[in-house]
Amino acid sequence: MIPRVIIQYWDQDETPEDINSLLKSWQDMNPFYGYKCFCFRDAKKFIKEYYSQEVLDAFLKCRLPAMRSDFFRVAYLLEYGGVYIDAGTACWSNIDSLLGDSDKLVVVKKWHGGICNGFVASPPGNPVLSLIFDRIVNNIQSQVSNDIWRVTGPGVFNEVKELCEDRLLKILTQSECQNYFSFVNDLSHKKSNHWSKRQEFESIFASSNSDDGLQNIIKHTNLFHLGPHKTATTSFQNLLESNEDYLKEIGFSLLTVRSSNKEEYKEWRNRYTREIQGYLLGRREKEELIHNISKLFLELKNSYTSEHHKLIVSDENLLGPMTGHPFAKGQGRDWTFYSAYPAVFSSLRSVFFEGDLKVMMCKRKPSEFVTSSYKDMVKKSSHPEDFLSFYEKLLPDFVVRMNELFNSIQDDFEVIDFPKFVKHMPNVFLELMGIDLKSKRKVMVNQSMSWQAIELYRQLACSLKTDEDRKALLSALSTLRGAGSVELNNTLATIKSQLDFMPH
Repeated sequence: MIPRVIIQYWDQDETPEDINSLLKSWQDMNPFYGYKCFCFRDAKKFIKEYYSQEVLDAFLKCRLPAMRSDFFRVAYLLEYGGVYIDAGTACWSNIDSLLGDSDKLVVVKKWHGGICNGFVASPPGNPVLSLIFDRIVNNIQSQVSNDIWRVTGPGVFNEVKELCEDRLLKILTQSECQNYFSFVNDLSHKKSNHWSKRQEFESIFASSNSDDGLQNIIKHTNLFHLGPHKTATTSFQNLLESNEDYLKEIGFSLLTVRSSNKEEYKEWRNRYTREIQGYLLGRREKEELIHNISKLFLELKNSYTSEHHKLIVSDENLLGPMTGHPFAKGQGRDWTFYSAYPAVFSSLRSVFFEGDLKVMMCKRKPSEFVTSSYKDMVKKSSHPEDFLSFYEKLLPDFVVRMNELFNSIQDDFEVIDFPKFVKHMPNVFLELMGIDLKSKRKVMVNQSMSWQAIELYRQLACSLKTDEDRKALLSALSTLRGAGSVELNNTLATIKSQLDFMPH
């Protein structure tokens, strides 16, 4: 008998609103069924636990989400059994009577006569499903076609159906299913970047790192270094820029605001920044933002990458404006910690897939982030009240949001501790990308003020009237490293403890 468990798949961690309502329809109409919607990370862990390295490698070779969904549904049902339904499907009624007591592989024949794989139900270990899975794995390993329908999709089900005995299969017609569920076509993800269009101009297979020679050492994949702000990003960019010619020789384009492609990149980043700021100012919904910046990331990908040429981007501003600092000519401030980050990560994951993307970020103590931010406030702010209110406005959402961000990415992004990053930048890059940079000289810039200097500036801020006054005080405070008074030290200790030990 088929286990009463419903399985669905959505490649990204977060599902869009139109998909959420469809997923919920299956849970609402089938309350006595177990339910799980897997994302890419969940699926990868499942396959790694239950299948061989060879099978996992085949899964990771699937470059487009549709392929991974095709692969995973068969892998799960073969191991555990249950009912798999595409995320873009609406449920109208409980499916118990549709399944009955069948112990066969249950599939649906569409109006044109072909078998689809959008609804698949099976007991564990079904021999037809096993044959389908073997063929999918072989198709990927052999790269038999650049057509997902044929490699992992319904084409495989239709091929195997012709080889199987009817006693092992139960084929439902689409008309038999119409009172139970229907496939929905008017969905946002089907209107742009659909797999059927993408496979016309790009490979459906993730590039291999097993080329001969140098590529055995270098991890030939795209890298996005996203900072965040106040984590020695400019120093790291200086290091990469001093090695730009070498990176180009070994197949990498470098994009920073000072690299050789700086003019084109700045124009692209201006358009990107308008999208992020529009969202933060409430002028765009999250789904619109994801759609728009996914198109921008795809533009970068198409302009600078190929099977043998990858991209290194280092830009902390891709996460959004720095916490607490004005943006869009003073129209807004983000007082938490990069409110747009879920949309940024979701877009990157949709355009650059596992095996073709590394994302690197540094994690720094909240108190250190604040001290470094204060130095910028001293240098740039013409309004003392901005400086005086900066720390108070950050708590408590800032620390909570910072922890949420890093907790959400630790499984599949590279998170580097700030002290290690600052001390060993070339070695960190070597570990991450397998690239031993020719020039290892790093220049540290924009070092933070001391806590004593910050507190003294807070006390004196209202008495400063001109830019010259601020510059003179900044110059003096930048050299302050003394212990200060007992009262001052107690104040600073309290601030630091609030920031660094705030509950997650």
